[in-house]
Amino acid sequence: MAHVVTARCAGCRYTYCAVECPVTCFWEIEKPHHMLVIDPDTCIDCEACVPACPVNAIWPDHELSVQLDQSLITAMEDQARWMIANNLTAETLVPNFLDYTYEDALKAIKPDGVKVIR
Repeated sequence: MAHVVTARCAGCRYTYCAVECPVTCFWEIEKPHHMLVIDPDTCIDCEACVPACPVNAIWPDHELSVQLDQSLITAMEDQARWMIANNLTAETLVPNFLDYTYEDALKAIKPDGVKVIR
C-alpha cells in the first residue's frame, strides 16, 4: 500500500518529506494546486516521509475513504419529516436521498470502495 499526499500540502513550500524519501517517489505539481504528490508505483511504504511532513499531509492510502454514512441519510430523512410535519415545504413525501448520490463519481475515486445498499 502506498501513501498519499492530502490537500493540506497545497501551497506548502516545504519539501522535507521529499528529501527523506529513499526511492524518490515524490513529484511536484502546479495544477490544480501547487503541491507534492506520491507515485504509488514507486512508493515502498517506508514511512520516512510521514514524520518529516510539517503539515501532516501524508497518510497511508488505506486510511482514506470516501463514504456516505447511513446516519447522515437518516438525519436528512428526519429533517425532511420535520419540515413536512411543520408545513415548511410543499412536499408530502420524504425524498429517497440515495437518488441524489452520484455513484459514478464515487467509483471514479475508489472503485472497490463503493458499496451502495438500496
